[in-house]
Amino acid sequence: MGSAACGVCMRERGGLDRWVGRLGQIAGLLADLLAELAQRL
Repeated sequence: MGSAACGVCMRERGGLDRWVGRLGQIAGLLADLLAELAQRL
């Protein structure tokens, strides 16, 4: 039972890491867009 719960926990954490990576990617894209807009103003 303990090992099964551990497997679920590891899978959950992997999904969380993926989400954090995706959020970082989106934040980077937004930063690029803002920088481009700032240069045009």
